[in-house]
Amino acid sequence: MGMIMAAFSVASVFGVPFGLFIANFFNWHAPFVFVVIMGLVLIPFLLKFLPKMEGHLLEKSEPRIGPIELISDVFRNSRQMYALALTAFMMMGHFMIIPFINPFMEFNMGFSKTQTPLIYMVGGSLTMISSPLIGRLADRVGKYGIFVALVLAAVPLIALITNLPHISFYLVLCITGLWFIISAGRFIPAQAMISNVVPPERRGSFMSFNSSVQQMFVGLASVIAGLIVIKMPDNTIARYEVTGYLSIAIILCSLFFATMLHRRSGESATAPVPSPSH
Repeated sequence: MGMIMAAFSVASVFGVPFGLFIANFFNWHAPFVFVVIMGLVLIPFLLKFLPKMEGHLLEKSEPRIGPIELISDVFRNSRQMYALALTAFMMMGHFMIIPFINPFMEFNMGFSKTQTPLIYMVGGSLTMISSPLIGRLADRVGKYGIFVALVLAAVPLIALITNLPHISFYLVLCITGLWFIISAGRFIPAQAMISNVVPPERRGSFMSFNSSVQQMFVGLASVIAGLIVIKMPDNTIARYEVTGYLSIAIILCSLFFATMLHRRSGESATAPVPSPSH
């Protein structure tokens, strides 16, 4: 999971600055066109190289379970519901503040369009290094404990970022870089815990369902943040700190679902194939 999260960091290092560059050079449509082109290029490679990972199905003689039954089983299983709730609250807490970091840094803090992409480049570069390390640490000392520690560590950083005074850009890079490390880090033990709530033969379908929940609550968080934050006549944004406080409340609520999931399954649960964090 740590290595997978490091891949997201690579995307941040390259994708965000490059997207801003081509948007400024061409227009705001350009990043979307680029994503479509890259998707078309990747499809044949996915078909050729991505493994099917269906060995656990071929070894069993039982008939495959239909999608309706799979979904109904999710709602009947408390562990799976706690896992989905944990995903929902983590994504909401994270994306309450993500959409407005760039305009806040540019219009409220006064940093230029050439400076703000560095926030993502520095943060992404740091998480490329930290994510595998956090994954290994979670495997050694326990996923639940690392998750709790990282959530608590994120609270003061969220409050600081959404209430930043006028400080030097280098200090901003230090603060946001540390926040990127902690924010990306807490997803690593959480995803490992979430993926272990189902046996291997149902893991693919459950994680697909989990991805849908992720996308739904990313959108919900962005909508809620957009209703809270307002644009002032001088282009600055107001009430960004409110989204920060709400983000803190939401990620603290995620501790409840992580605790319930940990109590129901535990890291010593007899899952057929444990999912390592690193």
